Amino acid sequence: MTLIKYVIPGMILCLFSLTQAFAGEELVTVEGVEWKSTITHQSSACKNIGQNIDKTHTYVILVKTDKKVVVVHRKSGISYYGKVDTENPMVIHYWASYLKDGGVVTERLRFERSDETNGKGKSDWNWSDGLMSCGGHYSFTAVKVEK
Repeated sequence: MTLIKYVIPGMILCLFSLTQAFAGEELVTVEGVEWKSTITHQSSACKNIGQNIDKTHTYVILVKTDKKVVVVHRKSGISYYGKVDTENPMVIHYWASYLKDGGVVTERLRFERSDETNGKGKSDWNWSDGLMSCGGHYSFTAVKVEK
């Protein structure tokens, strides 16, 4: 079980252990589902950015009762925010902006579960340092990590 600390506005997400106590701060307990993804195809218009990314990643996906989504990349700690698709509850859309290679990456993802243990998705991303910009995309498959 993971404890999530919300600070609203701003949706700042911090992960803490169960043993820590926070005086006067609201804590919400949620169950996160861990998924391991593997990149199956990637393309980048950037010369030196997005070329040598790891092929496998582990994410924790938290779906709140209001159908908002928080996705946390296990290795980097980058938090993505999004929502469950209103027409298809097997699909989530999520996004993030983060610093990388001297600029800012803005990434938008779509993940669709084919069943309770498998899924696939796509990421479109742009990088900019304020003077130059470029972008790319990648596709991935994902498998739910059994605990």
